[in-house]
Amino acid sequence: MDKNFAIEMKQHALKSIEHLSAILHLPQFDTLPPELHAQLKRNIGVLIGETQMTILEEIYRFYPELDNLNQPTLPNGIAPHEGKELALMLAGKKQAALFSECLPADFLPYLENGTFGLHTFFHTMNADFVFPSFIIFKPEYKTQADELMSILQNQSAGFHAETERRIGQLLAYEDWQIEAWIQHWQK
Repeated sequence: MDKNFAIEMKQHALKSIEHLSAILHLPQFDTLPPELHAQLKRNIGVLIGETQMTILEEIYRFYPELDNLNQPTLPNGIAPHEGKELALMLAGKKQAALFSECLPADFLPYLENGTFGLHTFFHTMNADFVFPSFIIFKPEYKTQADELMSILQNQSAGFHAETERRIGQLLAYEDWQIEAWIQHWQK
């Protein structure tokens, strides 16, 4: 049975599996056995509606042998806001949320009625890959959302603990979560 799945690529044409690997920063695609590489290449489709995390989950669902290949395992408690941003913001536990490539549809009514504000900007990962990013924020948090956007737009290549720490603070992560993230990526 063929395994087919869709991948969203906003403002990009998917040229090859190698191009997908570069865009998603997934070096494990480069080390696949030739037969799996060919199978994956045959079954990639392109459509609108997926985010990077969903793309990875979809790839791993159809190709479990790719899961954890050269991928670091995040410590427990890292990324606890993913998928819960709207609920956390409505409950007053989070003042801003950051999204890449797609603006979640669940937020649209709240953006339209002014409950939340929106910053849209283009984030450059490298010379070949620029993607839209979105910061959704409570109006009273606009100054901090401006700071977050400035940090992200001016971020230099590589991992910088102080920059990551400030981004985590602006996104309402707890200190221990931020420090776990930093420790994880400094290994």
